[in-house]
This record gives sequence, structure tokens and C-alpha cells, in this order.
Amino acid sequence: MYKIDIDSEKMELKVTISGTFKSGDAAELLDNLQKDIEKIDLGKYTLVFDAKNHKPSSSDSMPLQAKALRLIGLNRDLINIFTTCEVE
Repeated sequence: MYKIDIDSEKMELKVTISGTFKSGDAAELLDNLQKDIEKIDLGKYTLVFDAKNHKPSSSDSMPLQAKALRLIGLNRDLINIFTTCEVE
């Protein structure tokens, strides 16, 4: 599951991902995230990223999730933290 919220008053882009992700879920997140960030001036927003309950279910979803993180401007070290996991 994922949720993307744009709070124009607080100037925050909130992205929450939780549960298990498969490559289709990650592709959907990437597509929707790209559409949403085209609506705002990303440089003026603060990213609030919550992945504490995220458990990727397969390694094929990891590259797509990393692409989504790069899209919103996270640096390589943070992407490595968020996309490193043991595949169940």
C-alpha cells in the first residue's frame, strides 16, 4: 500500500509506503508519484517519507522503488537505506 499527499499549506509532499510491495505496486507508485510531482514546484516542498512499515516482497520491486526515490530527489545513501532488505 502507498499513499501520496500534497499539503500545499505546509508545503509538504508526504509519501507513505507500507506492507508488502511487488513490482506492479512499485510501478504504480512510480507512475502516480511522477504525475503528482508535475503539479508542484518540488524545490519548494519538504519531503515527508514514511517507510517504517514497508516490507518489499520481491527483489524485482526494488529497482522501481529506487527510481521513485530518485524522482523525488533523495540522495544515493538514503536510497540505499530505503531499498536494502532481505527478500522473503
